[in-house]
Parts: sequence; structure tokens; C-alpha cells
Amino acid sequence: MTGEELKDIRGRLKLTQVELARRLRIARNTVVRMENGDQAITPPMELLIGFIAQEVRSERHRQRPAYSPRHEGKGLGRSGDLRVHGRKQQATKKDS
Repeated sequence: MTGEELKDIRGRLKLTQVELARRLRIARNTVVRMENGDQAITPPMELLIGFIAQEVRSERHRQRPAYSPRHEGKGLGRSGDLRVHGRKQQATKKDS
């Protein structure tokens, strides 16, 4: 893994250098040196970065609300009638 790849991963995870350093339990300046290519990223560190990335994605997935507010108000008309694709659902008459 190169420093540019680490910087790209950190950017996609929306983590600051301080946040990544805390999760990796290293100093912020170590993250800076790795991103600048002044310090090698060892295979064990690369593995740890992968685990941290997976953990962050998992945390964000769990934080998503089950009910999305952008769907609020859709599906029910003013009278509470169920709407299908913006139209009132038609009652079907059974033939006897």
C-alpha cells in the first residue's frame, strides 16, 4: 500500500488524520509520514488499516435509520387512503 492509497482510503472513509490515528492507536504524525511516503506501511499495518476500514463501514451501515424521512408523507393520501404510485388504489368488485 502506498501513501496515496492510504490517503484515498482515509478520504473515502471521511476520517481525519487524527481520527484514523486514534483508531490505529498510533500518533497523527505517523499517519502523516505514511501518507507522505516518509514511513513504510508494513503488511501488518496494511492489514490493520483494512480492518479499520471495514469497521467504519459497518458502523455507518448500522447508523442508517430504518425509516427514511425522505419517504415521509408518501403512500398515504390526506384521508389516509393507501396510494399506489400517486393514485388512489381502486377497490376491486367481486363478481358473484
